[in-house]
Amino acid sequence: MKKWIAAGCLTAVVIAMCAGVSFAGEVAPREKYDGATVTVVLHSGHFEIPWRDRAERIKDLFGINLEVVGITVTELYDKQMLELSTGTGAYDLLMFNPGWMGDYVDFLLPLDEYMDKWDPDWDDIHSGFQEWENTYGGKRYSLTLDGDIIMMYYRKDLFENPKEKTAFKAKYGYELAPPKTWDQLLDIGEFFRRDTDGDGKIDFWGYADQAKRGRSFYWYLLRYIAYSSPDPQLFDPETMEPLINSPEAVNALENYKKAIDLAPPGVLGWEWDELYSAFMKGNLALSIHWPDEGKRHVELETAVPGAQMGYALPPGVEKDGKLYQRSMTFGGWILGVAKDSKNPEAAYMVLWYMLGPETSLELVLDPGTGQDLFRISHFESGVTKVICPEDYLKTYNEAIAALFPELRIPGGFEYYDALDLGVQEAIAGKKTAKEALDGVAKRWDGITNRLGRKEQLVKYRAAMGL
Repeated sequence: MKKWIAAGCLTAVVIAMCAGVSFAGEVAPREKYDGATVTVVLHSGHFEIPWRDRAERIKDLFGINLEVVGITVTELYDKQMLELSTGTGAYDLLMFNPGWMGDYVDFLLPLDEYMDKWDPDWDDIHSGFQEWENTYGGKRYSLTLDGDIIMMYYRKDLFENPKEKTAFKAKYGYELAPPKTWDQLLDIGEFFRRDTDGDGKIDFWGYADQAKRGRSFYWYLLRYIAYSSPDPQLFDPETMEPLINSPEAVNALENYKKAIDLAPPGVLGWEWDELYSAFMKGNLALSIHWPDEGKRHVELETAVPGAQMGYALPPGVEKDGKLYQRSMTFGGWILGVAKDSKNPEAAYMVLWYMLGPETSLELVLDPGTGQDLFRISHFESGVTKVICPEDYLKTYNEAIAALFPELRIPGGFEYYDALDLGVQEAIAGKKTAKEALDGVAKRWDGITNRLGRKEQLVKYRAAMGL
């Protein structure tokens, strides 16, 4: 059965196993929305497919005509913001990154009134997503579409190999295990970096990041929030002064640079596909990535005879005898209703149906959608437990509980871009970590001053739940 699933039949399995799931909840009378049109704008590609596939079902249930607009991820923010800021009312439902919430919130309709009337089974959504994705300033503005978190994947068969364990302990003085700290990760990166076929060229690596421009800042932030624990903040919550060039921040970036030096050649150009492929084809001992690998563990086991996948939280930093490990969403996707929607209630009903427990279970278990678990019921489903290893689900839950939020303030996109530029300068060896982060802090101050320091401070505190 595993090979059958791996061969591309998982979608059929999910549909068959979910066939007995009934559509629950009390919907508004069909005639209330009969003939209304709801336009949803989505990240183009695989995210569009389930919405197009269910347009007829939505028409049957609610009488709503669903129009799906796909926009490439590189244009999604700019095109949505253009429509929202000019008040065209072109879009009713918006798919966006939680990190854009600060820019979007003034253009979104608070959903509390609708949720109170038509409960989307709010309590079933993991509290980490409720708090750090859906809620802003005490109001609910979105529902989660894609339960992204970051976890660590490792080659369990290698880490439990007696010869590897003996050699590792002889060299480093402690037991070979999934790294608990970022310093231990460097040891893993060095130890497993080797020539496996004797041709004089390195062809297997201990670790790699997704380090392309536009992505590298996320893998830096994972380190930053650990090094800055126990209370990681990107800004001083009293003054809005950037903390991104603190001694802890510099240490985190220096660790990142050392990891890059141990990584495969070309890693500064790696995107999702490259990192996923490197681990799943057996070229890495360890990877830190989104939840996809765990749902598709059979791919690794099929590609590499004897391979076993293990799961753990990302590494952390030990301070005063306590280990601090955190995860992030690294983007993820949420949906909200535009304030200038011509049919806001109808738009909410589409949201309620698509992201409710029943439909969303089908979506997150279908590998073609690119969506990940975000509801408690997703984890408890018998279908999920057939497809996903128990250790994977356990670690996934732990990662959600350890989430650190995106920078959900106005200008979040700009702040992140400035950070990514600085990170790139450091990991490419163009600047020292301190020089690069001093430059980031200066650019961050410029963004803050332009948008208004007092206003930004208020938004930052609201976004961080302070």
